[in-house]
This record gives sequence, C-alpha cells and structure tokens, in this order.
Amino acid sequence: MALFEESAERERSAGGLDQLDLELMATTAAWLGESLVQGAYLREYHAWEKDTKQYIEEQFRWNGRQPWRWNSSQSHVEKVRLALEALHAVVPEQALAGIDSLRIRVNAFKHSSGWSEPDFPTRADLDNAMTAVEEFWSSLADQEQYDPRELGER
Repeated sequence: MALFEESAERERSAGGLDQLDLELMATTAAWLGESLVQGAYLREYHAWEKDTKQYIEEQFRWNGRQPWRWNSSQSHVEKVRLALEALHAVVPEQALAGIDSLRIRVNAFKHSSGWSEPDFPTRADLDNAMTAVEEFWSSLADQEQYDPRELGER
C-alpha cells in the first residue's frame, strides 16, 4: 500500500497534473491497496486449505496409516483439527480459531455477492490471518521428527 502511495507522491511531486489527475491518483492508490489486501486475504485461506490437505495426506502415508477420510459435513478447519488429533499433533487453539475466522469470512465473501465496503479486510485483518497461519505451521514443524538418513541420497 505504501508503494502505491509513494508512486502517487512521486507523480504529484513531478508536477504538471491537474486537479482531476490528482484526485484520480489518490483514489487509484487506495483502490490498488485495498484490492491487494483483499486478494491476499482470500489467497491466504485457500493456500492454507490446499496445503493442509496435502500435508495431512502425506503425514498419514509417511506414518504407514490408512489415508485420512475427509468428512464433508465439517468445516476444513475441523477436519484438520481431527486429523491432527489422530496424528497426535497439537496446534495452538488461537491459531485454529484465527484460521477459522478467516475461513468464515472468506466463505461469506465467496457465497454472497462479495464484501460491502465496511466488510473489506484491512491490512490488520490480513496480518492477523498470516500470523495465525504462520503459528499453525510453526507449531507443526516443531513437532516433526525424522531421521535425515531415511530421506535417502539426493
């Protein structure tokens, strides 16, 4: 967002712009920033959803377990919670709660006509979502145990 504002400021400083150009520049910089945050917010959840599905399936396979059965009647967050319990992995509840809030908001956007202006995710919302996802993955990484010799020669 600062990048768009800095670019607009450079254009203003160069001079030669009329009032309409100045107003459109400010509006465009704000719109670009909002659009970037909204897209990143949506992507944050969908990337987590895709990555967790792959991660869970790999963990079950690597542990010699039957493939995990994804129950379609539950939210993806609940499915992941149950799969991790079956693997005896623990993720902080605040991370899952943050991701579940992200899921609810993304699904509300997806299944309606989009967000109205007061509901647009802010940069703080995006930062909170990224923090929850990072905490989720970090907590799992801390629990993983492997012997590098088992990975074989590369």
